[in-house]
Amino acid sequence: MAEDKIGVNIGGGQNQGVFGAGSVVIENFAIYNRAPQEPATEGAGDTQLPPCPYPGLAYFGPNDSALFFGRDAAIERLTAAVTRQRFTALVGASGSGKSSVVLAGLAPRLHGMALQSLPPR
Repeated sequence: MAEDKIGVNIGGGQNQGVFGAGSVVIENFAIYNRAPQEPATEGAGDTQLPPCPYPGLAYFGPNDSALFFGRDAAIERLTAAVTRQRFTALVGASGSGKSSVVLAGLAPRLHGMALQSLPPR
């Protein structure tokens, strides 16, 4: 049997890894077809993009509760748990949104419940 040969022709980018016949392992491979476009300057119009609702790797805080959505079931279960018992542990993988669900979901919900239970002035 003839050994299959692998030919690799890469240009215009960066590469790191091992390239060769028999096996190919590619790590951190990027090709840039053209230079990035410069952002538009003055005279491009007065269109303003709304602020991005996602804080990236930062967590959502109590001031972000209006932007925080999609975790209603988790917030309901946490609300029931903390009103039923004094100590509640929230456990999950790193980056899964534990801080966000507590600070932007549960805390504002509990704050609203506390305000509703106050006697009127």
